Amino acid sequence: MEERHCIRCGEPIPDGSEYCPTCGAALDGTPYDRTADFYRNKAGWKKEDTLESIPRLMMLYGILAVLAGVVAFAAYGMLDGNWAELADENGLFYGLTLDQTSTAVMFIGVFILLSGLCALVSGFMTGKRENYRLSLVLCIAASVLPLFMALGVVDAVLFGIILCVIGLYVTNRIRENGQCFAS
Repeated sequence: MEERHCIRCGEPIPDGSEYCPTCGAALDGTPYDRTADFYRNKAGWKKEDTLESIPRLMMLYGILAVLAGVVAFAAYGMLDGNWAELADENGLFYGLTLDQTSTAVMFIGVFILLSGLCALVSGFMTGKRENYRLSLVLCIAASVLPLFMALGVVDAVLFGIILCVIGLYVTNRIRENGQCFAS
């Protein structure tokens, strides 16, 4: 007898199985339910999908980061007009000239905005359990981009490191639950 293979993941199917033991797809022709709260592992046991709250948290971070980026761009646009009020008697703001401050605010705005956009798209795809690899790559990008805020202000490096560590933890959660994604 010829060995059967899952049409979803391509793994061999044992005789008498109703579901693929690797990805959980039904073998009777019914469409795969990608919103299921579990998937079946190779032993046939149900394993819970632990990504339940991750997409919402990613979307929340994404919204907050995009808003922070927009605020940074607004601040960048208002620096020239408000420099006299911000600068000390030496014409410096926390030891930075107007040009240095403008560059720092622009770097912070660009990188936090890009991080937020990556998190929004990755969170959306993770919530839908689609495009696993792209979701993973975007989550990594959202995690690493805040590190580049330090190019503008060295003091931002600690904040960037904290965001990066949290983002890499979320990335690892997505990686661990990759089998929950539709192919």
